[in-house]
Amino acid sequence: IVFLHGWLMDAQMWPTISSPRSSHRTLFLNQPAHGPAPGPDVAWTMDDWCAWVEQQIGDIDPRELILVGHSMGGMLAQALALRRRPAALILVDTTAQPWPPEIQQSWLGLVGTVENAWSSELAAQLAPLLLGHGFLQTHPAWLESWVTRVAAWSRRGMMNLAHAAATRPDISTAVAAIGVPTLVIHGQADAAIPHVLGEDLAQRTGGELLSLPDVGHCVPLEAPEIFATTLQRFVASL
Repeated sequence: IVFLHGWLMDAQMWPTISSPRSSHRTLFLNQPAHGPAPGPDVAWTMDDWCAWVEQQIGDIDPRELILVGHSMGGMLAQALALRRRPAALILVDTTAQPWPPEIQQSWLGLVGTVENAWSSELAAQLAPLLLGHGFLQTHPAWLESWVTRVAAWSRRGMMNLAHAAATRPDISTAVAAIGVPTLVIHGQADAAIPHVLGEDLAQRTGGELLSLPDVGHCVPLEAPEIFATTLQRFVASL
């Protein structure tokens, strides 16, 4: 079970998850330029990013591979699934829809601001986009830790990685052909990727949809128990 986190997060965002089957092991990857993983030296395409993941996971049989992707990690999981058909997909607070040019530019501008001006003040402005109000109110120490962690990352590499997400091809029709068991989990209060896009993704993939009220863009952090038990149930049912 390979976990692919979203932008400005790292492998620490995932709750403790024990595999429901002894034949499965869990692999929590840090995305390039996030955590200790080095970032790309040049702007990447989605194909470059998929090739990087394939290098990390080695010769795992796709028929035994379960991909779990959050936000931009969910975009990556879908692209990977089109290259090598996995056993199942778990897509969290993400979308299959491409971004129009104005959203692409807005995204790259935001990443550029993070690269050049990361600070506690900027983190406080961005946090409500990435996390629900309830979590931020009850976990003030998380924000302080997050500021320190991101300050140590390769933010130039993050900009190069962001290019892959911004320019990803339109797979909104193609995802229907993946044809594997799919679970879509989406917070109803998601301010980054609206819940309606999670509904759209479940419909396009033919997947099961779990909608969580009063939860924002990062279900695994905001509702870890529900996330872990739902994932375990889904994997056990395969």
